[in-house]
Amino acid sequence: MEKKLRVGILGATGMVGQRFIALLENHPWYEVTTVAASPRSAGKTYEEVVNIIENATKSLIDDSNKFSLKKQTKGYFKRSSKKIVEYFTKFYCDTTATELIVPTNKTYKLFKEKYRFDKNIHIIPTGIEVERFFEENIDQSHVKELKKSLNISKKDFVILFVGRLAAEKNIEFLIDAHKDLLDKKYNVKLIIVGDGPDKEAYEEKTVKMGIDKHVIFTGKA
Repeated sequence: MEKKLRVGILGATGMVGQRFIALLENHPWYEVTTVAASPRSAGKTYEEVVNIIENATKSLIDDSNKFSLKKQTKGYFKRSSKKIVEYFTKFYCDTTATELIVPTNKTYKLFKEKYRFDKNIHIIPTGIEVERFFEENIDQSHVKELKKSLNISKKDFVILFVGRLAAEKNIEFLIDAHKDLLDKKYNVKLIIVGDGPDKEAYEEKTVKMGIDKHVIFTGKA
């Protein structure tokens, strides 16, 4: 193509968003011109608000100022999260991008039917090597070692969260629900994999609730 298509990434600071940006670096068809995230990221550079997950994104950091997340909310953050997504879609995508990339057909229909987005939308599923998680490809001895290191017994039922530890992920709800399960005497442990700006706050919350021995924060995977 003689000229690349300008695209915007919604939810750019999460793991999926970071993956999208890494995959689109030096892409022959697309150029990332806009990124959008939660209000806590407003006014900061992309480097400041994410933990880069691949070496491929390093060159983006050198020019990360062009991905400054501007705070132009106009009061929309007082409304529901759905309104936030709708606002970002119309404001950022309509004014800065000529094409839009979404991960699922459901998202495609949301933008076309509800948001009335009249530009081209391309569906590119999030890349996951599902074969890695097939039971026959899992080293059971490694699983046993991992459970031992995390103090997980055979009787424990494990609940796993993997993602960025920030308010928009609603991890507080997950912790509160876990407390309810423990109060009902279930043998259950919650493993939280990832890092983020609210990690310490969540750790302190589990201590105050007296469930810190049942909630395991591993940090980055």
